[in-house]
Amino acid sequence: MGPIVFGLLTAVVCATILFGLVIRALIRVGDKRPEPLALPRTPQPPPAGWYPDDNGQLRWFDGQAWTAFRKPPDQH
Repeated sequence: MGPIVFGLLTAVVCATILFGLVIRALIRVGDKRPEPLALPRTPQPPPAGWYPDDNGQLRWFDGQAWTAFRKPPDQH
């Protein structure tokens, strides 16, 4: 092989490798996906139980809504 043919063959091989590396880099950049969106947490209501109300009594909360049930606070 003459030096001109060897030089051309080397240039073609280098260009092919460079082209492959550029394509691979572009694929990796395009493959990056955005971070998933964090959904806001829905606040949980307090657990069912007796809670003090504005009148100094205890009122029953059933875990979803206030009920009509009331009682005087426990005396210790």
